Formats: sequence, structure tokens, C-alpha cells
Amino acid sequence: MLSKRIVNYGLKTMGERRKFERFEVNVPARLEILTQEGQPEVIDLEASSLSAGGTLLISGRPVPAGSPVRIEVALKFEELKTIEDPEGTLVIAATGRVLRSGPEGMAIRFNEDYDITKNLKLIRKGN
Repeated sequence: MLSKRIVNYGLKTMGERRKFERFEVNVPARLEILTQEGQPEVIDLEASSLSAGGTLLISGRPVPAGSPVRIEVALKFEELKTIEDPEGTLVIAATGRVLRSGPEGMAIRFNEDYDITKNLKLIRKGN
């Protein structure tokens, strides 16, 4: 499921500023942003990579750098499958800020308030 990307954990190489190991995941994600009118908008997209510090989302829609966001990333694990949850879903829910947004995607840095749960609870489509 998670394929490891070669990044030295805790070590910085020339040009490398990441503190955390990054994984290529290609999994569903849900992002909540505030529109210019101050209304929340929910966007369903895909997380292409994930680390303890943030995620890269595939998005054709630019969001200004510095914008606060709420995000949920859904991971599926064979070991977590039950009758109630046949997909074995584990959800990482966090707030964060957009670091950059462009043709390659949208980089999000997580705040330190993330939560890991078995339920999509923070962002509900249509709320």
C-alpha cells in the first residue's frame, strides 16, 4: 500500500529540507478551505505523498500560499478490515497551511494538532 520514497529520515542532504520520511500513497483526501467570501468549501482530491509533516495533493485548482486548511487523508489497511469497515480505513485528520500551489499540486504543512481515527469526522460533504 505505502511505497517508501528514498528520503533520509532526519538528515538533510544538499537541497533537501525535509525533516520527515515521505511516502508515495495516491489515496483519497478531502480538503476544506475558506472561499474569498469566508465560506467553507470542501474539495475531494488525491494525496500523492504523505509524511508526518505534511502532504502533496493533486489539484488543478490553485489555492494561495499561506491559506489555512483542514484535511482528511484516508488510508486503507488489510489488517484493519472488519465487518463494520470492510475497507479497513484509517483517517489522518489535520489542520495546516498551504506552502505552495501550482501545476505539480498543492503542498500542505500540517499543524501539530492532527488526529488518527477510523472515522471521517471533521469534514462532511455538504456541511
